[in-house]
Amino acid sequence: MNLLNQLSAYYPEIQPNAFKERVIAESMLTYEGNMAIAYWHEIGKVFNKLYPEFRFTDRNGRRHSWNMNASDEINALLNYGYAILESEIRKGINAIGLDSSIGFLHELKDGRSSLVYDLQELGRWLIDLSVIQLLEEKKLKKSDFIVTENYNIRLRESTAKALIEKVR
Repeated sequence: MNLLNQLSAYYPEIQPNAFKERVIAESMLTYEGNMAIAYWHEIGKVFNKLYPEFRFTDRNGRRHSWNMNASDEINALLNYGYAILESEIRKGINAIGLDSSIGFLHELKDGRSSLVYDLQELGRWLIDLSVIQLLEEKKLKKSDFIVTENYNIRLRESTAKALIEKVR
């Protein structure tokens, strides 16, 4: 909410009050899901204003948009940024000796780092803002991304370096 409120000062198409009205708290999971839908709807307006040619729809996109399956350039940037955030959190958790599999919000499953994902939620806005700042420079082109044989989108090395600088 804070990021959307701040962005609304620069992007009048973001309407934080409309955002609040769409979120209905029923249970914690329902609340989080509704918040995410409303958040991506609002922030997507900024992405599409800055780079309509990248055709961002949402985090689910035309296919799964997480991990290595980005369906558009914006999701490729977000995925890379979230991977940076995840690795930094994982290093911090390991450095102080916590068990990354025991989280508070994310489900406990074998091989899942629930605590990493819990803590990652707190910093996602930094990645979202870094992506917006990179887009605001208006230097990116379609050729700054790679389309894999499976039609997934990845960042070229120079694009990854530019995002890393913004995240720093």
